[in-house]
Amino acid sequence: WLEPGMSPYFGSIDYMRAKNFKAFQRAMLNWGAPTENQVYADVKGNIGWIPGGLAPKRPNWDGLLPVPGDGRYEWAGFWRGDQLPWSYNPKEGWVATANAYNIPAGYPATLRKLGFEWT
Repeated sequence: WLEPGMSPYFGSIDYMRAKNFKAFQRAMLNWGAPTENQVYADVKGNIGWIPGGLAPKRPNWDGLLPVPGDGRYEWAGFWRGDQLPWSYNPKEGWVATANAYNIPAGYPATLRKLGFEWT
């Protein structure tokens, strides 16, 4: 999980300074590990949710169960942060997370094989 340029929790420096949700999203691109959900709120009443961390691309399985270590199930890199789901001012008027699999409706989770518990 410690790819070049990624330091656990180092991305928090930028997101604590974010003045808006776009800046918060950019800052979360630098969140290396651990993979977890982050929430956003500002003084104007805007709220949001975005995952932080590296989510592996698993072309041959979904990550739910162990697989043989014979090379058929290697990761194919990581999904970029801008390819992961996020939510900003949802119609429900709230966001909640307990680091659960809270993928928004319409997100192509089965195509991206993010896993049943993210990573």
